Amino acid sequence: MNVSPAQFELDRDSHMQLIEEGEGLFRYSLNVSDRWSFGNAPNGGYMAALLAKAGRLSLPNHPDPVSSTTQFIQAAEPTDAEIEVRVLREGGRLAQTTIELQQGGQVCAQASVVYSDMHKPRGVSHFQGERPSLAELDHCVPVTGANASFRDRVDARFFPDCADYWPGGGSDRMSNGGWIAMADNRPNDALNLIVFADAFPRAVAMRSGKVGWIPTVDMTVQVLQPAAPGHIACLFNTRKIHGGILEEQGELWDSEGNLVALCRQSAVPRIPQEAAAWADDPGDFKRPGSGSKTY
Repeated sequence: MNVSPAQFELDRDSHMQLIEEGEGLFRYSLNVSDRWSFGNAPNGGYMAALLAKAGRLSLPNHPDPVSSTTQFIQAAEPTDAEIEVRVLREGGRLAQTTIELQQGGQVCAQASVVYSDMHKPRGVSHFQGERPSLAELDHCVPVTGANASFRDRVDARFFPDCADYWPGGGSDRMSNGGWIAMADNRPNDALNLIVFADAFPRAVAMRSGKVGWIPTVDMTVQVLQPAAPGHIACLFNTRKIHGGILEEQGELWDSEGNLVALCRQSAVPRIPQEAAAWADDPGDFKRPGSGSKTY
């Protein structure tokens, strides 16, 4: 079975072929693209979307990954890979899976993903809370980044009150946000939202400034409803860093003001002492070449 590449970049760069099928087991071969990377490392949102897509292909009656938790075990490389999907349970409304991406016999990423069909809702719907007041798209500033092919795949724009703190830092808050869409106008679906959940610079960078790669340890994305067409507003916030591990929470809102996804992740920011004077404990990382731990 071949899954034909489509007209949009994410679909072409997640093309995979079914090579094995058994009782509740599906194995796919694919190539991890270098077109969704920061430096040599494929973006975590792109990697999580690869895993989620493999499960989608294995569950035609449950096409939407409504809750995915991905652990990043070792950095993947832009080369050949295999994905194994194990269907733990498939019911009328939900299907539950575990999914692994391997390269060279080593597991690079592992996910637990729950699938449903969001276009066939059943039961009550309700929203309680305040919708955020958001800057107009035309007033926002493109997110820049050197040596990042990922930046060419998305149209990401900082809200004006965030743009002043990138890349230099200096904010008194660890929060940021902006509007985002696929650069080729790929229609919004759950895979888009998974990518968008890991598409902006870390919220901590608004305070510390850009300090290099901050690897994601794990990421959970809950897709709450189908998203309307257009850009998605992303709001990210970090409240706690302890011992060099941070938490970051995010909300994704569509162009019609619907809360369409929530996300949360752990990451390891290697912030050097000289960039952490604001911290309760600045730690002991030094810039490379300064005679102590490097980042």
